[in-house]
Amino acid sequence: MKIFYFFLILSLIISSCASSDKADEQKEPSVLYKEAEEKIKKGSYEEARESLKKVIERDAEKSYSPVAQIRTADSYYDEGKFDEAIEEYKRFLSLYPHNKYASYVQYQIGMSHFKQIENIDRGHEHLEGAIREFENLIRNYPRNPFIEEAKERLKKCRDMAAEYEFYIGKYYFKKESYNAAVSRFEGIIKKYPQSSWVPEALYYLGLSYKESGNIEKAKESLKRLTSEYPNYRYNRDAEKTLSRLEEKR
Repeated sequence: MKIFYFFLILSLIISSCASSDKADEQKEPSVLYKEAEEKIKKGSYEEARESLKKVIERDAEKSYSPVAQIRTADSYYDEGKFDEAIEEYKRFLSLYPHNKYASYVQYQIGMSHFKQIENIDRGHEHLEGAIREFENLIRNYPRNPFIEEAKERLKKCRDMAAEYEFYIGKYYFKKESYNAAVSRFEGIIKKYPQSSWVPEALYYLGLSYKESGNIEKAKESLKRLTSEYPNYRYNRDAEKTLSRLEEKR
């Protein structure tokens, strides 16, 4: 009897699932999309994505497909799965490059990288990604509603990137690898001219040139430092070094 009841219950479950699947197949994309939104609100992201997938498959007129693609990406973003979110956002841009929500999607790609920057040492790949994507947003969608936020994020990212380059340059400087140090410090000045790390880079660039024997370049860097950044903390040391270099002429 136990075996009979087991198979009876199993057959009822299978019948119920089949009935449910049949009912689900008859749902319109609008109904499926609404259900997906409810699932996202509840944090049932995987289930929501299943519904959104069906929306995209059944939406012959493409009325809901674009926004369903966005919400698929958003669900990954909300779940903290940022690499998956980036992939889905990029898929949207490849399918709907001129859609009215394209600027939002581009911003979210930048934010997906930004959210993964733990510090300048461990998150450098995503730091570069955030800079690249925010620059794309500002360049390609100059009137987008996220422009000010993107500029603030970009400024922060560039400052972090400059800091990263500075510490590598200083490492080379301490190791007396002055040519390598020069390359890093010059890179900061050229790539991140608005960064707060520029005066630091100019100071150590001058010292690196001095140690490598390029006196004229050393003087040029230190003069620029004292002229453009009169309140820099090491200006007194820079002026003393510059004075000694001038005496050697």
